[in-house]
Amino acid sequence: MNTMEPVIIFIVLIIVLIIALVACYIIGKAWEKKGLSFKGGFGASFFFSPFVSLLLGIMLTRPKAEIEGETHIFCPYCGAKNPKENKKCVACGKDLQNVLTPSEYQCEICGSYVSEDANYCSKCGSKLED
Repeated sequence: MNTMEPVIIFIVLIIVLIIALVACYIIGKAWEKKGLSFKGGFGASFFFSPFVSLLLGIMLTRPKAEIEGETHIFCPYCGAKNPKENKKCVACGKDLQNVLTPSEYQCEICGSYVSEDANYCSKCGSKLED
């Protein structure tokens, strides 16, 4: 047995671990873009496999009524779920009146128009990119 062999095995294991963590991060981001939890995607990818968690992310979707915003809206500032008739956010207290004001910015997930300073889509609740 070569004296360098355990060192090489250790280095290979570290490289494989780094590749696995990068794959978990990518899957977590893919889940987040779909409006699901980044931690859920990362965790599923880490404990099962990137392939299984990618399939789970494809299968998991929000209920249609939630995406269409029939029963509530999401605060564009903090992402909290609010009854559609609320004038102020239940979590952060910011004004929800201008949520439905048209703008040139669109949510990548559902296509609804969002204000320039919004952090979250008021229709589907997805986190908006800067």
